[in-house]
Amino acid sequence: LDKTFAAAGDMQQLNEAAKEVGAKLNQPDHKVKVVLMIPNPGEFLNDFGDVDGDGGSESFNASVVGEEKALENRIKAVHWWMDQVRQRWQAANYSNLELIGMYWLEEQIGTSDTGPDLIKAVSGQVHDRNLKLFWIPHSLAYKSFMWKDVGFDAAALQPNYFFGGMDSDRLEDAANLANQYGMSNEVEFDDRMLTDGVFRERYIEYLNSGVETGLM
Repeated sequence: LDKTFAAAGDMQQLNEAAKEVGAKLNQPDHKVKVVLMIPNPGEFLNDFGDVDGDGGSESFNASVVGEEKALENRIKAVHWWMDQVRQRWQAANYSNLELIGMYWLEEQIGTSDTGPDLIKAVSGQVHDRNLKLFWIPHSLAYKSFMWKDVGFDAAALQPNYFFGGMDSDRLEDAANLANQYGMSNEVEFDDRMLTDGVFRERYIEYLNSGVETGLM
């Protein structure tokens, strides 16, 4: 939060870029839509800190505080995070940015019994603030087919092809899964595509796959 909302932090830099683009387009009110991340309140964390002012540090560990209390504390921590985002966003009053949604960082639904319940509670908080909730699960993500049931508004499945030495049929598999579950595919890459022919080819394969499968 401190890094994102610093005086010369990510949001301020993005706002300056948006103003520059708006000036070049002769659109001074040009807005860039922003989606901010919600970190995963890890289910084995014992000492998150005090988020409700009762003087006690919140534990997310079911083996320490019990499953019900652990879930309650994790939801409470996300609520605190959302409040922090709202306060800092409003205080900054960015001229050319529009906050439209939140992104759930964890790339699968938690494997504990309360995994789906956590995301349902989080999606409720996000929607109560008139925002959308976005998700990008990895290619073998646990219960990714449930994405609509737990309250995500849009999901894009990672093929996980660019970074690893695997066969290109991974792209076809990812497209089939995305179509089956009503998702899209994510395109993920780094700057090696600019300097390394192997990685450039993988990037191009991503784009070709989007055309061939209709997911583009």
